[in-house]
Amino acid sequence: DGAEHGPLAQVQAAAARWRRDERLVLVCHSGRRSAQAALWLCQLGFTAVANLAGGMVAYRQPMVD
Repeated sequence: DGAEHGPLAQVQAAAARWRRDERLVLVCHSGRRSAQAALWLCQLGFTAVANLAGGMVAYRQPMVD
């Protein structure tokens, strides 16, 4: 619930709909585009932004003890 899907080019426009204190977790394939989006959002004054490091590639990797 509450997830949105969209290209990097639309993040700044979409941000106009979001509260600046809303908790946001950004995800992309490798983590690079979502990191860029997170940086933009922080520059716009968002205070609760996180990026999934390594993106979906890292998420899908098996965990190793």
